[in-house]
Amino acid sequence: MNVLLRTWLPGAVVLTAIAGALASTPAAAVFTFRFIMNNAVADCDPRSPGAENKLFRRATGIANISDSLTFVTCSMQAQMEGSESGAGSSLAAVSFINRSGADAMVGCTLVTNHRFPDGHFGWAYYSKSMVVPATSPDLVWGHFMHFIASQEGGYFGDQINFSCALPPGVEIVTTRHDYTEFTTP
Repeated sequence: MNVLLRTWLPGAVVLTAIAGALASTPAAAVFTFRFIMNNAVADCDPRSPGAENKLFRRATGIANISDSLTFVTCSMQAQMEGSESGAGSSLAAVSFINRSGADAMVGCTLVTNHRFPDGHFGWAYYSKSMVVPATSPDLVWGHFMHFIASQEGGYFGDQINFSCALPPGVEIVTTRHDYTEFTTP
């Protein structure tokens, strides 16, 4: 037998055995970080029928143009695959601009489907408030109110909804949620 063949043949047998073992191993899931960020005009509406005349839909967001507090709801489109695996949303956020001359307090409630520690799903409600400083209209993204899943129980589902109380002069600019999508090759 040729020296080259004697040297090469054992290595080829080992490589063939490894390749066969890898081919029979099930493929692992692939996790991909994604986010959806939308202009609020696409996602938000007045919460009550009479509130439409208090809101102005700008190209950059939806603004309270009245002299009183008004409520807006926002529902984001879900494009998640594999949410039943527990991958779900890790962050939900809404951003604001304040076009009035004074700082304004904004309050929002995140409503999402949630996987509880015992494994069942149900609606979960998380409320926050923040002061939105009086700003120039040149602030593109606005001031973000973040809801972080790891700080709120570990998991948000694929249904991300906000209900916010907008003071006069405040505008919702964007809605966002970050999530992990998994696929199997």
